[in-house]
Amino acid sequence: MGFAVHVAREMGIPGYLFFTPSACGLLAYLNFDQLVKRGYVPFKDESCFTNGYLDTRLDWVAGMIAGVRLRDFPTFIRTTDADDVMVTINIKQSELDAPAADGILLNTFDDLERAALDAILARLPNTFTVGPLGPEVSPASYLPSLTSSLWKGADRGAAGLAGHADGAVLYVNFGSITVMTREQIGEFARGLAAAGSPFLWVVRPDMVTNCRYACEEWGVGVEMAREAGRREVEAAVKELMGGGERAAAMRRRASEWKEKAAAAVAPGGSSQRNLESFVAEIARVKR
Repeated sequence: MGFAVHVAREMGIPGYLFFTPSACGLLAYLNFDQLVKRGYVPFKDESCFTNGYLDTRLDWVAGMIAGVRLRDFPTFIRTTDADDVMVTINIKQSELDAPAADGILLNTFDDLERAALDAILARLPNTFTVGPLGPEVSPASYLPSLTSSLWKGADRGAAGLAGHADGAVLYVNFGSITVMTREQIGEFARGLAAAGSPFLWVVRPDMVTNCRYACEEWGVGVEMAREAGRREVEAAVKELMGGGERAAAMRRRASEWKEKAAAAVAPGGSSQRNLESFVAEIARVKR
């Protein structure tokens, strides 16, 4: 809906954009234009999907995780069509809409994505981090009606957690927009069942940029191939939920990030301060 900022400008009213992806996700979109100009996208032909081309490193992308690869970018880039609609839309939002906005709001917090945020701020200096949104760590008074979920009833599975010890339930979530095949869902379900751990599964696909960060930057996940079968799923779950050193380290990291997230939205926290700055800015414009 980025076109709305141009309408706002024509009408002389402030226009801000709220981006629901992570900062690393937004930064990836902000580099779509360069991927096209440098000849990485569109792909030459369909062999690029399987011949190792997706492992091409993009060390020139400022602010992203070291060794970032084509496969770590949102899957919209995986096209052979020079006029691909989603690539075109995302370039427009990044190159025309976002710079025209009076400001950008992001559902993340400073400690989680500092390098990516610095790169975003270099291009979009009036960016406010106001996350994380949602009741998991935010107090009830913190933007209670605002969420980044694209779906209704996103909290219905919470009741199933009752009776389980802390850290005993595996949370499985694949995001909001990509579609999985029936075969992929079946393989994943069988792998989860074979692993033997209780799980809460929100059946929506994920964003690959978040995956790379969760596994390597934030240290809270295990990466699997896009075409992983039930055995790979089972092995990953057992590694994540088991009693080994890596599983313990991931639990510690998850707990640390939770504490930092809660601190960000608490009174005096970075996101709380950014929200107050945003409100003050809007108030000045209204006068």
